[in-house]
Amino acid sequence: MSHRTPGDRPDPVVVATNAVFNFVDYENQCILANAKGDNLSPLVAQKVIWFLDRWASAYLMPNESMYTLISTRLWRVYGEGQQSAIDTLQRIVYKSALNLLRWSEEWDLAEASCQLIHSVVRNKKVIAHLGRIAAWNDVLTAYKQPNSPFYRLRGKVLRRFVAAMGQAAVSSVRGGASPNRKMREQARAAKQQAFAPIVQPIEQRIGHIVSQASSKQWVASTDGSNFVLTTIEMLRGVALCSANGAFDLAFTFASRHFGTLAKIIALFPEQPAVATGVMKMFRDIAQQQVVHMDDTQFAQFIRTSAALVQAFGQYHQGRLQKLNSTPSSLQDAAEEDTFADILSLLQMLNAICLVLPYDEPKLLPRAQSAAQLALAGMSMLLPFLIRNVLQFPPICVEFFSLLRDVVEHHPSSFARINADARKPLMKTIEFAIGHDVIEVVRAGLSALRCIGMFHANALIHQREVQQQKQRNLPVQRQAYDTPFEQDVQYFMRLLLSMLVMQKIDPNCLSAMADALFPLIVSSPAAFKTLVNEVVANCQQDANKQQRLVTGFNALMSSNGLSSSFTRANRSVFQRNVRNFVVLVRSFVQLK
Repeated sequence: MSHRTPGDRPDPVVVATNAVFNFVDYENQCILANAKGDNLSPLVAQKVIWFLDRWASAYLMPNESMYTLISTRLWRVYGEGQQSAIDTLQRIVYKSALNLLRWSEEWDLAEASCQLIHSVVRNKKVIAHLGRIAAWNDVLTAYKQPNSPFYRLRGKVLRRFVAAMGQAAVSSVRGGASPNRKMREQARAAKQQAFAPIVQPIEQRIGHIVSQASSKQWVASTDGSNFVLTTIEMLRGVALCSANGAFDLAFTFASRHFGTLAKIIALFPEQPAVATGVMKMFRDIAQQQVVHMDDTQFAQFIRTSAALVQAFGQYHQGRLQKLNSTPSSLQDAAEEDTFADILSLLQMLNAICLVLPYDEPKLLPRAQSAAQLALAGMSMLLPFLIRNVLQFPPICVEFFSLLRDVVEHHPSSFARINADARKPLMKTIEFAIGHDVIEVVRAGLSALRCIGMFHANALIHQREVQQQKQRNLPVQRQAYDTPFEQDVQYFMRLLLSMLVMQKIDPNCLSAMADALFPLIVSSPAAFKTLVNEVVANCQQDANKQQRLVTGFNALMSSNGLSSSFTRANRSVFQRNVRNFVVLVRSFVQLK
């Protein structure tokens, strides 16, 4: 539109933009005069910020490589290095800061204002001019104050604000990717110097927490817990700084305080929000930074995560057991999100496991370490996750999703844990299969399918090795043991009983077929015995016996089904299971 407008007429984009900024100036005057209630609408203010976010991404110091055509008239107003563009940046930063400091009670508006800052600092051309912006320097000064008004921001907003500050500080330094080693070292030193003012207030707050740890009065006070929660949110903001060379600085700073975070969990055993914040911080690190870690950093992160899991189990045991033993307390707990710390712990373990590619040989040791950590965490949680707690769908879905992923990608790690730890985990799979939530049922069946596949493949490898030895042939690969023989037979009986005697959600039939097939293939003798037992139970009705025999025979032979674990066989067995259920339900009494 701008390049089509005659030169003697005002640019329509500039005119429209100036109109919006005139309204922004009016809003600022009302905020400073404490006249928001009578003159301003939070919803309108939020929409204005939304507009500025989109507008700044498109027009403020734009990147020429992203556009085939840029209006020269707009470039003279909003292009890089233009004084009017710098003045516009000043107005945007000032507006965002004013909303955060003087209108933070409107959470949605504060979050949108923080997002605007985030968007602005992602522009490399804008970053180069931020140091010249008075409003940005005022924000930095206010942030470094001991009782900064920014610390009163809502958790999510404060976290994103700190992340934006750290990102801007590191991005303002150039030369980190230079091929010259000396220049890279100089750039790193400059980034450390720029990053220091962002983390220094957090360092001071952590020191204050350590100094007050011996004061029971401070620990038990609301001010103490709020101070800790705010500090954790600021640490989470640092953990989100993972781009433009900020990762190494962020991880180095956070790792210095890993031990303190475990102690913080111990200080506040009766306040789940503290443990929740710590676990979410480690989840953020896993999601944002694990892929950037070297082997030493990853090992340190895993050790600290294991220490957090241990600290969680030690200091939260009494509270969780008390809640589990009292049904009325559980109802109150559901309302107060008392189990949010358990959910956050499971999310942390899930994030650590999922972020690592299990099929990449170089990263396989890391993935196995993550799987062992997840198994240790789930084993620690099992005494707390009695059926009352597992009735909460979010916790249940997260737990069984984690178990499914570990068993699916690392079945050998699951098989190596001792029997006493594995047995209760297998019992949770049985609980999942009978759950009311479809996602939980599918996760449990998926974990069972992986166990069946591992067991069947182990038996196949054992037979191959035995045959090679009998023929005096070189052994291609060593056989491995499987501890799941009894589990396979138990769950085969359970699933067949459900297919014959219970109503099953049609949406779960495919998942049940996928779980049942490897169980049958790995233990055909046990399957034949079970079929004979089911048929024998109908000995008073020869017609039912014959139809059951026909149904079971068709289950394992119809449509060209074989015993190989191919995708085609999987689809055939799913179809056979559906036909079997239709046949059996026509004459068997359902529960």
